[in-house]
Amino acid sequence: MLVLALDAAMSACSAALWRDGRTLARVTRPMERGHAEALMPMIESVMAEGGRTYAELDLVAATVGPGAFTGIRIGLAAARGLALAAQKPCAGVTTLEALAAAARVMHGGAVLAVVESRRADLFVQGFASSGAPLGAAAALQPEGLAEFVRANDLAPGFVLAGD
Repeated sequence: MLVLALDAAMSACSAALWRDGRTLARVTRPMERGHAEALMPMIESVMAEGGRTYAELDLVAATVGPGAFTGIRIGLAAARGLALAAQKPCAGVTTLEALAAAARVMHGGAVLAVVESRRADLFVQGFASSGAPLGAAAALQPEGLAEFVRANDLAPGFVLAGD
């Protein structure tokens, strides 16, 4: 399966072309603003580097949050527009799922995905070493993080992933 994946939900902008468990091309640029101007050229770059056309895509995916509202809209609009134009399906992945999947690939084991909100609280979700969520995502104050880890039975040695 050939997937074009987009992320503009946080303080970076990313595009990647993925096929059957292997990254063919990717580009990531840290940025607080400017996602709208940066994303489409990044998509063109990964498609060219990967040597694929939009017609060859099987799926277009984008992060759906949590994250910055404007960035989420930019990523989703680009993904939906490309999917409609190429007549391909479009899928959403939560930012926490994407962070956990990347951490599992790099480090293995259980993962606690954490994203800071702009309101001084955290969005958190635990994932088993298999990738299965250990419960629903939650918004909590930083001082509640230790209790969240205990309540979700995250084993010692879990990986912390996030911003």
